[in-house]
Amino acid sequence: MIAKVNEKIVCYHCGDECLDDSIAIEDKYFCCHGCQTVFEILRDNNLCTYYELNHNAGISLKAKNFEGKYSYLKERDIETQLLDY
Repeated sequence: MIAKVNEKIVCYHCGDECLDDSIAIEDKYFCCHGCQTVFEILRDNNLCTYYELNHNAGISLKAKNFEGKYSYLKERDIETQLLDY
């Protein structure tokens, strides 16, 4: 009898578990398009040695709580200044 082993797919950039294998480049899988984009930027600029520092060297921000951190951007004066800039 052959038993099927469920292997989890780990994001090449941050190391988080991928829900599926739908976001991939070559043999590298990513948990989100953000991680894929960072990898593409590094690759396109010949900076993939970044990953030699630490396997899955990217930092996942999915668990961070940003609630209210950027609420000041909704203030009319701030919005106007940013739009004018």
